[in-house]
Amino acid sequence: MKKILFTLAAVATVLSGCNRTEVETSGREGLLQLQIGYSGYYNDKTPELVPVRSAADDQAFIDTFIISIDKISGTSSYSLECTVAEFNRMYADGILTLSPGDYRVEVTSPGSTNNAAWDQPVYSVAKDFTIIEDVMTPLELVCTLSNMKVSVRLSDNFKSELSAYSIIVTGEYETGNASLTWSSADAASEGRAGYFAVAPLTVEIQGVRQLDGSEAHKTYLIEDVAAADHHILNIDAKVTGSAGLSVSIDYTVNEKPVDIVVPGFEEIPVPDEDPDDNPDTDPDDPSSTAPELVWENNPSFDPTPISSTMDIVLLVNAPEKIAEFTVDIDSDILRGILNNMTFPLDLINDETVKGFMGSLGLPVGDQLLGQVSVEFPLSGLVPLIGQIGAPAGSEHTFTLYVKDEKGQELSRKLVFYMPE
Repeated sequence: MKKILFTLAAVATVLSGCNRTEVETSGREGLLQLQIGYSGYYNDKTPELVPVRSAADDQAFIDTFIISIDKISGTSSYSLECTVAEFNRMYADGILTLSPGDYRVEVTSPGSTNNAAWDQPVYSVAKDFTIIEDVMTPLELVCTLSNMKVSVRLSDNFKSELSAYSIIVTGEYETGNASLTWSSADAASEGRAGYFAVAPLTVEIQGVRQLDGSEAHKTYLIEDVAAADHHILNIDAKVTGSAGLSVSIDYTVNEKPVDIVVPGFEEIPVPDEDPDDNPDTDPDDPSSTAPELVWENNPSFDPTPISSTMDIVLLVNAPEKIAEFTVDIDSDILRGILNNMTFPLDLINDETVKGFMGSLGLPVGDQLLGQVSVEFPLSGLVPLIGQIGAPAGSEHTFTLYVKDEKGQELSRKLVFYMPE
């Protein structure tokens, strides 16, 4: 996974290009540190489709993203919208000062308002976070792919046997239909990728046989759609004597082939080249394992000194799917700033906990519930202990508790301490 991060900063000056509305009724302040990046590729089986970009290209691309921050609770209001490049020019020291309360930040790449467009992947992210008085809140935002990619691949037989063809892909949206067309009238269209906002797609195929002018057409609905899907239409044709021309489509999304046959022509079966070699196992299989916690950089879970640059990434494995996930914290200084929360912290069901912990980059809610493997980074939470003035030599213990859908449990203590 490729992730390019840029630290954004804040001062009190508004430059041209940014829209900001701010009404403050309190002198209390908290701090926000933002990092923005993008990550992810479309789901297909073609490695050469993965783009190769330089660091300069990545920075130039991210500079075009639109960032917006809005306050969603409290007695004061705050709203900001501008490009990442404008934000970086406005804010120079890496810290954005905000009044305490709940906020929502959204970041989107250009083209997010286009339901259908050529060569335009869209990246986006939205996250709620909480600002606490006199506390630095680090927030890492990774924009992921939010639209779908469609490619058309025509066999040599198809192109030689048809004198004319068109493949029209249409998405239906609240604002109206949006379509892209691959056709023999535009030879360059075959090599282009179309991008669609997530919605069921209708594929219409029309063709004219070069030998006798016979025609065929087919309409097919693609209902199994999701962000980052790559719908690959592999189109083939062959001569079938007086019966005319047979056209089939191998439609692949997340490696699930489906055949479409144009009526009036002989069907050409397309076998499933990727059968499931690992079918779902019996959920009562006694060989299933209980949840486990893996800390690659500290496999023995030794007490760890706290620093501002520490990297703590845990891996929670739960083959029987996570049903409960809580974190208890034995730290007077942390509990002091989290006194509005109920311990142990329920990361799946408690909305207050989800808002704050999610703003620190921790998975919450559906990012945990029902998952079989989840990264659990504490790099945004533990360094807060030092930033808010914990005394030297003090110990701070985190107890992670995981229960899976079969009732198997995991409880693990993580001990951190302030160096002398």
